[in-house]
Amino acid sequence: YGFVDRKLKPVTSLEFEKATDFENNKSIVSKAKTSSLIDKSGKVIYSIKNAVIESADYNLYFVKQNDLIGLLDDQGKMLLNIEFDSIDLISNQLYICIKDNEMYLFNLKTKLLKKI
Repeated sequence: YGFVDRKLKPVTSLEFEKATDFENNKSIVSKAKTSSLIDKSGKVIYSIKNAVIESADYNLYFVKQNDLIGLLDDQGKMLLNIEFDSIDLISNQLYICIKDNEMYLFNLKTKLLKKI
C-alpha cells in the first residue's frame, strides 16, 4: 500500500504490507514486521518492531507486543509503557490497567497512574 494526495500526487511509495485509512490525520502502517504511526505527509511519528499498533479512543493508540500492551498518544509519546496485561477505558478519559494481577487507574487528563 501507499498514499496519494487529492491531486493523486504520491505522498508515500508503495511500501506498506498493511495500512489503515487516515483518521485524525494519522494512519497505522506496517512492513517487514515493523508497525508505524504516520502523518498525512508520510512522516513517521512512532515506529516499533515485532509489535502491533491499534487505534484507541481520544487520538490514542494501543501498542501490543509479546502479549503486553501500552498506550501511545498521537504525537508518538508513550503514555503507558508496554507492560500491562490490559488497558480499558472505564469512563471519560479514565482507564483501568492490569499488570501482574494488580489494578491501576490512569487519568488521561492528568497523566497520573495510581495503583488501587
